Amino acid sequence: MSEDGKWQFWIDRGGTFTDVVARAPDGAVRTAKLLSEDPARAEDAAIAAIRQLSGAGRGELPACEVRMGTTVATNALLERKGEPTVLAITRGFADALRIGTQERPELFVRRIVLPEPLHGSRSTSAALQAETCCVRWTRMRRLPLLPHRLRRDTAPSPSS
Repeated sequence: MSEDGKWQFWIDRGGTFTDVVARAPDGAVRTAKLLSEDPARAEDAAIAAIRQLSGAGRGELPACEVRMGTTVATNALLERKGEPTVLAITRGFADALRIGTQERPELFVRRIVLPEPLHGSRSTSAALQAETCCVRWTRMRRLPLLPHRLRRDTAPSPSS
């Protein structure tokens, strides 16, 4: 039972379904599974599930706590769908995500074949000033050009 008498909702928003577990103020547990995208429903699946499980109907939503996670962005990256993504990172750290934790299935293999990264990367000239806890861009005037340079550098060639 919620300490303050509020509804509690735990929501997993996936690409196909949205799963919801709810705890009513009296401690009763309820669940719902809705299509994440439903043309017959005007509102988001999470809001629709909260309305359905709490009995709010079209009225005001109840006071509640919501914990929500999603795999939509992760799936888009893994399936290489959606907009291109880039990490702008301080020079010298551009390979940090590629290196990762150095975990690999076979520890003593000499030739490690890594999958293609799910993102582009571009290093920038930035310096961290420890005394002031702020980032100082040493080439600030170049920063607005970054999106243009990335588009140019990652555009498919005419022959492909």
